[in-house]
Amino acid sequence: KPEQTTRTPRTTLHNTIRIQLSFKQDNTQQNTTFSPMVPFILKKLRSDLNSGGGQSSSFSTQLSDATSSSKSQGHYNLSKTVILWRVTFVVFLLAVAGALGYLGWFFVTKAEDETVNELYKSMVDRALLESKRIAENKLHGTATMAKVVGYASPDADTWPNVAVRGYYEIAASVVPTSIVGGMSFAPLVMPGEEQASFEKMAYEHYAQVFPNTTAGVSSFGKGIWVKHSSIDTPDNRYHDTTGETNWGSKYQFLAPKFQHSRGNHKLLMMNVHGFMQQGQSVDATYECSVIRAKIASSHPNDDHPMMRCVSISDMVPPKDPTNPKGPGAFVSTAIYPANNKTVLTGFIFAKMNWNEVLDNVFPAHVNGIDCVIKTYYSVHTYEVVNGTGIYKGEGDKHDINYEESLVWDQLLDPETMSQNSVPYTILFYRNEKFGKQFRTQSPLIATIGAVAIIIFTSSLFFLYDHFVRREVMEKKDLLEAKRQFVRFVSHEVRTPLNSVCMGLMLLQEEVAAEALTKKKDEESEKKVLKESNNNNNKVDEHKVEEVENELVDGDKKDEDESNMNGQKEAQHETS
Repeated sequence: KPEQTTRTPRTTLHNTIRIQLSFKQDNTQQNTTFSPMVPFILKKLRSDLNSGGGQSSSFSTQLSDATSSSKSQGHYNLSKTVILWRVTFVVFLLAVAGALGYLGWFFVTKAEDETVNELYKSMVDRALLESKRIAENKLHGTATMAKVVGYASPDADTWPNVAVRGYYEIAASVVPTSIVGGMSFAPLVMPGEEQASFEKMAYEHYAQVFPNTTAGVSSFGKGIWVKHSSIDTPDNRYHDTTGETNWGSKYQFLAPKFQHSRGNHKLLMMNVHGFMQQGQSVDATYECSVIRAKIASSHPNDDHPMMRCVSISDMVPPKDPTNPKGPGAFVSTAIYPANNKTVLTGFIFAKMNWNEVLDNVFPAHVNGIDCVIKTYYSVHTYEVVNGTGIYKGEGDKHDINYEESLVWDQLLDPETMSQNSVPYTILFYRNEKFGKQFRTQSPLIATIGAVAIIIFTSSLFFLYDHFVRREVMEKKDLLEAKRQFVRFVSHEVRTPLNSVCMGLMLLQEEVAAEALTKKKDEESEKKVLKESNNNNNKVDEHKVEEVENELVDGDKKDEDESNMNGQKEAQHETS
């Protein structure tokens, strides 16, 4: 602010102030220059800008507040729309990631399931064929021993008082490839004299083969026996002399276990026909033999093979439910003497445990397959654990969630069995364990990979968008600040400046008018002075001439006086 001096038009014009506002926009420098202002007008402008009704302390504070408020409002309005779209976009990306993850998981899992199903089908088909082969081989072992006994005692008239020499050794060599539990030779014995003759021959044979033993002896003594819980003896056995059964068989005969593959066995001389499960098998074989004899007599010249009389009983549950072997079944195979193949003379009797048909039918690493063996009357379930069939319990205990995995077949060919033999069906189901052992991490990897790709791509996009948005927002903020500044300046400064400009214009006009009047006055004064000078010059010339004349006259007078004085002095000296 310049010092206050005596106001004159020249001083006012020289003491001017230039206000310049500069700001950068679109990489160009724009300058706004306001008209000159005198000090008292600048003072008034400064007072107007700083007062603000007492609500702000300075021009810069008001401008900063206004700019910040506008900037925040602009951000809010912008973010509200952007957030909505961003949330929509993120939801869309999440949906896409979820969909891709699910599709990846679905298709890879489906491919694995198909592979597992194909592997399961292949394993089970092989296991089914192998189980049937094992079952047939076990029955074939009893048929082989039946032929051995039939050829060892070829004459039917010598039966039942026959003992097969070398039976124990022959049977012991056949058992490992057949029924592991052992095989018994049981001749068909009719009650009465034939029974008494047979019992005598049998114990004489035991005395020779198993001397100093009680082979075939029960608590009641020697003889063919049957066991029943109602018998009040230490071993609950009684001497069976009638051939009648307590389970309702329509046939009366005895089928004692005379020779056993294990030698001196505790069940020697047991009448297998006297027990229901064993007796039903024996009856089925007996009935098959009757039919076979009728067919042979009605077709004496028929060269076709005679029907095979092999019967199997219904399943016998294990005495101990936790026994991993599970249930078994009794096999009865008819013996026909070599010289008369239509006369039934005895039976090869054995018990087959059904876990044997599951041995080595699956690879050792396989788990999670349920094997259900069923007949008309009973059902039992095994589970394959490390390639071995382990008894799971009585009843159908397969996983109902895997019904579609069922593979089944007749375990024993009905064409090779007696007509009344119990039919067996074997069913395979997979369970959850089977799929787990062949599962891989591929579905999870595919899901994570698909989701990771979307997330990675989205992250790159959001990162790029962040930097672009930050740059754009910075430019927008700068532009908005400029706009707010211009708007604020326009509102807070332009109005006072307009007043100042108007005042300046009036001042300029006033100064101009005053200057014009002053100029006219000066011109008039100069004219008057000029005229006065002209008049004065004329008067002065006459005065000068008079003065010069007077000075000349004075000089002459002085000179004359001087001359006169000189002459007097000379005269005086002379005198």
